[in-house]
Amino acid sequence: MILLIRTGMKQNNKANDSTQTGAAPSVILNNGVLMPLLGLGLHGLSGEFLVCAFQTAISCGYRLFDGAANYKNGEELKQCIQNCSVSRKELFLTSKIRNRMHAYDDTLREFESIIEM
Repeated sequence: MILLIRTGMKQNNKANDSTQTGAAPSVILNNGVLMPLLGLGLHGLSGEFLVCAFQTAISCGYRLFDGAANYKNGEELKQCIQNCSVSRKELFLTSKIRNRMHAYDDTLREFESIIEM
């Protein structure tokens, strides 16, 4: 199961045309939020490598980050987000729920731990 977690402003304009704006391609979600289609995967990143990759991605315009509880770098990612020069409302986080957490109550707990970022 993949979770998409976003808090942010709705945008009613059309998706970015990367050939005209230089921005990454994006899509308008059903709720009107513009979501980038290109993001940074965080698998295998930790410590200074994660911090450097996150900061570099932010400076290059990335706003979508893909993580998972199994990556065991959630606390480091949380610190990166808290120290980020970009508002949390502009960031998208995708995550995966661990296989043993698919029961209803377990899924809710897993979701709450992810959304705290």
